[in-house]
This record gives sequence, structure tokens and C-alpha cells, in this order.
Amino acid sequence: MQVGTAAAQTVEELVRRAVRGELDAATLSALCADSPELVSLALLAAAKRIAEQDVRLAELEGNGIHGPSSPSTPSGMVPIYTKANKSTRRRKKPGARIGHQGVRREQPVRIDERETHRLKSCPHCQSQLQRCARLRTRVIQDIPEEIKPVVTEHTIHRD
Repeated sequence: MQVGTAAAQTVEELVRRAVRGELDAATLSALCADSPELVSLALLAAAKRIAEQDVRLAELEGNGIHGPSSPSTPSGMVPIYTKANKSTRRRKKPGARIGHQGVRREQPVRIDERETHRLKSCPHCQSQLQRCARLRTRVIQDIPEEIKPVVTEHTIHRD
């Protein structure tokens, strides 16, 4: 089937408008009533153009914008929108595994000094504290350069 110059221009215009999304139902139905052959030619041309665009899009996605993507391509050279999302795996639980024996530094045999820390009043409101029997101890080993450690046990009252 031969298409005249005017008809070819009309087909091209129809394809352009279809690709841009500018065709409305009234124009299309009027065109179908006047010349159904013209509409079928325009649809075939639009289908061909869409197929070409799909091929081009597949090439761009496969190659990336900066050339073909390979395992040796540095991650900084791959556009961020083409990279896969990070996995959402959770990190492993901290600490020793259940059933494993704990490890800590042994308490020193000899304690050289003992200090007791007790507040006289509340540091915020200056009111008197209610005394209790609970204590907490912390042992600090200061190791000077002459390598004779000085061990101090601090007793902190929990008032």
C-alpha cells in the first residue's frame, strides 16, 4: 500500500502526538471514521517506534551510561541508580555465645589502699540522703613506670 506525502506527514504527526500523550479520544474517533487505514498505519508506526525505544532502553540498562558494567568495574564508576540495594541482614548479636565461659581479668591478691566515697547530701537539691546497706566496689590498678602497681579499692555507698 502506497502512502502519499500528505498522508505520511499526517501519520508522523499522529505518531508524535501519540508518543507525547497528546491524542484525545475525540480526535482519534473522528480520524477512525474518516480514514481507518491512516489510523492503522499510525498505530503500526507507533508500535515500531515503541519497540525501538525498548531496545535502546535495554541497551542503556545493560551497558550503563558509562560503558559496559563488569565485575572489575570500580563501584564508584557505576551510577548509584543502577546498583542493587544493600541487603538488610542483621548483624550478629554482640558478646560471647551461649554456653561459653566468660573471660575477665583476675582480682589482685593484695590491695594497697582503700578509699570510701560517700555523699553528705544530694548534689542536686542539697537534701539529706537516706542511708542504705547496698555497696558497690571497683578495683583500679595504677601501674607506674617502675612497674610496682598500686591497687586501690573504692567503696561507693549507694545512698
